[in-house]
Amino acid sequence: MSRLVSGDAPLFMLALLMIVIFVGFQLSKCHKVHSRHYLALSAMVSTVFAFTFAFGVTTMVGLEMNSIVIMIPFIVLGVGCDDMIVVLEFWDRSASMKSESGPATAVERMKYTLKEAGSAIFLTSLTACLAFGTGVPSQMPAVRT
Repeated sequence: MSRLVSGDAPLFMLALLMIVIFVGFQLSKCHKVHSRHYLALSAMVSTVFAFTFAFGVTTMVGLEMNSIVIMIPFIVLGVGCDDMIVVLEFWDRSASMKSESGPATAVERMKYTLKEAGSAIFLTSLTACLAFGTGVPSQMPAVRT
């Protein structure tokens, strides 16, 4: 297994870099102040920390690492990027909100954003968990892990 992981490590890092660049372009604007490159980078870093922690815990527990498990970071990163883009889309939509005293405050905008984006985030996370959970009763050890 170590040969498999060490041989694919450069490709793994290249794929992560390409995802970060793609999300950076998705969130960028042609404006120095309103561009969101660092937000994209921070979302990727937090996702990388999350699956690094998950791999550490699974290794500590003694679960077997295999080629299917190695693909999980890309799925988790995809769901995390999707959630980030959904939240930012609703945040941008909330910019036109008005309150009684004028433009909506940041708190009101965040309430709207999380209320509207929360259901989408919940559904994407739930379907990912259910998809991974369907492999638990499998008889194939690589899928069950």
